[in-house]
Amino acid sequence: MATLRRGRALIALGALALIPAALVGCGSDDSGSSQSEESTTEETTTEEETTAESSDQSVADACGIVVDGLTGLSSSTSEIMAALGEGDSEQINTLAGELNEQISALNEQVTNDEVSAVFSKFADNYDTIITISEEASADPASAADKMSELTAASEELQTANTELQDVCA
Repeated sequence: MATLRRGRALIALGALALIPAALVGCGSDDSGSSQSEESTTEETTTEEETTAESSDQSVADACGIVVDGLTGLSSSTSEIMAALGEGDSEQINTLAGELNEQISALNEQVTNDEVSAVFSKFADNYDTIITISEEASADPASAADKMSELTAASEELQTANTELQDVCA
């Protein structure tokens, strides 16, 4: 039982560890893309309002929001590590749930279509990991079955992280 809890916590923590990795790709200068994004924005201003609104945010601006937001959230890693060291799965679930809410709120701030599509995958996959972890905690008898789901969701999160790095590089 304790091994399964530790496994769930480690997968959730592994997912959390991807947050600083996402920052690496997003931290680069995007000056070449910025000019093409600006001209794209100018071309789309005559399209319908919702398209113009999402086009107002450049890739660089959207990636900046992601970088700033994830930088602020990365401090949660030490809190989750401390809870993991104490074997406090309830605290781990609470902290991971709070982080999930913050990632979702950050996702709403990203309106650039290109970055939003990729960051939404990142946020959705993190949410999936948290949901599966909560389900396994609520029903310990299903925890072994949930491990394969957690592993798959973690792999999807890693893929979304790579895509995010590619878009923001």
